[in-house]
Amino acid sequence: MTTYVILLNWTDQGIKSVKESPKRLEAAKAVLSQMGGTLRAFYLTMGAHDMVVVAEAPDDAVAARFALTIGMGGNVRTQVMKRFRKRPISRSSVRLANACRFQMNSFESVTASFARLIRRAAL
Repeated sequence: MTTYVILLNWTDQGIKSVKESPKRLEAAKAVLSQMGGTLRAFYLTMGAHDMVVVAEAPDDAVAARFALTIGMGGNVRTQVMKRFRKRPISRSSVRLANACRFQMNSFESVTASFARLIRRAAL
């Protein structure tokens, strides 16, 4: 399963009924479980976001459906981030580095050609 980090912020409605939060958290766990996922961790936080959830879901569609479902209650706004494992990121980094190297070589080649052209024009 894929891991998702979900950032949540209270809405005005949600903070007014904060005492109901434990019940809403249990309901959210049940909803995700019915969708085939698991809520791995829940944190109350200080700063830009009020809460952080770490969840696992079978795919992006389930993660999106879960975020929309809990958002429809009107108590929180969500921002879902997909966690990538080190290996795919490493492969992507290598591809990006190779592409940048190609671009840099192409740029240096064009720059050298332009410099030769200017030298010829000056003669």
